[in-house]
Amino acid sequence: MYFFWYRFVRPNLSSISRGVGQQVYDTIVKPQMNDFMGTVFEEICKQYLYLPHICERLPFTVGNMGRWWGNNSKEKRQEEIDIMSVSGEKALLCECKWSNEKTDRKVLGTLLERGKLFSYPEQYYYLFSKSGFTDNVLEYAAQDGRINLVSFLDM
Repeated sequence: MYFFWYRFVRPNLSSISRGVGQQVYDTIVKPQMNDFMGTVFEEICKQYLYLPHICERLPFTVGNMGRWWGNNSKEKRQEEIDIMSVSGEKALLCECKWSNEKTDRKVLGTLLERGKLFSYPEQYYYLFSKSGFTDNVLEYAAQDGRINLVSFLDM
């Protein structure tokens, strides 16, 4: 993958070629790997949503998808949604978590709260997780047909 090459290999090529690749990995690559994979995971999640057998099950035909940043005037802070797509009166909001811990109710709650920043009458949510979901997230999502949970293993 080119992202990995340009972020880790190219800037450290001299050190790697001099035989200290393990030190480069231990001190530079390994500490940044989860952050790096978080960005990669978001792209994987977008590609997953475009898969024909997934795309046809979405609540509306998805055109462009991308990251959303904006102001939360009530809380006076910047907010971000990893993946968002809009079509008419419908919105798809997605959170992608690359973590070794199961995704918990707090993460889902944050996504649902961010949905309140918009006035789309129909909002649908996808929560993607590397490590799966806690029981309370699974229970909550089972009761709300607008919420879809996708673990990395399901992809």
